[in-house]
Amino acid sequence: MESYRQVGSHARIVLTGQWGDEVMLQETAPYLRDLVARRQLLRLGEALVAYFVADVRNGFFSLRRQFGRILGRKHPTRSEIPRWLATDFVTRLRRAGYFERMQPSPPQHPYRRLMLQAMSRVHLANDNEYSDLSFTGALMETRSPLLDQRIIRFLLAAPTVPLCLDKWLFRELLKDRLPRAVVRRAKSPLPQFPVTGYIRRHGTGWAELPPEARHHLACFVNVEALVIPLVWDAQHEAKSFVDLSPLSLYKWLQSKVV
Repeated sequence: MESYRQVGSHARIVLTGQWGDEVMLQETAPYLRDLVARRQLLRLGEALVAYFVADVRNGFFSLRRQFGRILGRKHPTRSEIPRWLATDFVTRLRRAGYFERMQPSPPQHPYRRLMLQAMSRVHLANDNEYSDLSFTGALMETRSPLLDQRIIRFLLAAPTVPLCLDKWLFRELLKDRLPRAVVRRAKSPLPQFPVTGYIRRHGTGWAELPPEARHHLACFVNVEALVIPLVWDAQHEAKSFVDLSPLSLYKWLQSKVV
């Protein structure tokens, strides 16, 4: 919030590069398979050359790994019901057909399926809401040019090789506008998720619910399951975040009681 307020003292509108990873997802194997299916052999050859030139060291192994993921037969994993959900609450959800209700699928695309999946996730809307002035309290508006529908349509029609290889398109556009060190800089993700690092240093005691919380959550949560300490699995962080949901629910309920 303090960062938003500081920015708001300088400008009322801020442009962000958020969602660059999503719109430039490197979906190489699906694109090459689409060229094969349409018998575009010349373009396939050009794409393969561009791919190996862009990533000489890891090109072959990366391509083989991606083809293996695409061609390998994998059964979709079913979402497990969290152990801490109250039994009667789960029963009411089943009666209402909640678990059988089909979630809307993103539109199909021959080689940009992951991008469309990313653009269809609920967290995209959440992140935009978190930067809204009604949430931040700062007199500034955040805009994401990469979510402009015209840009998304262009990227859906553009060949992913070489445009999406290591964000080649962005680097080409900026090579005469930014210093070379900036344009050629490799992506440097965080070595670990911040919550994972915090838990490794401080444990999970902070995630334990106070005794009074169990009374308020009894309609939705199995109180006995809350006695078990939170086990954070760094290999399956998404599932571990689900186990933090009772704490989030309690904090949300607290915020609604004035």
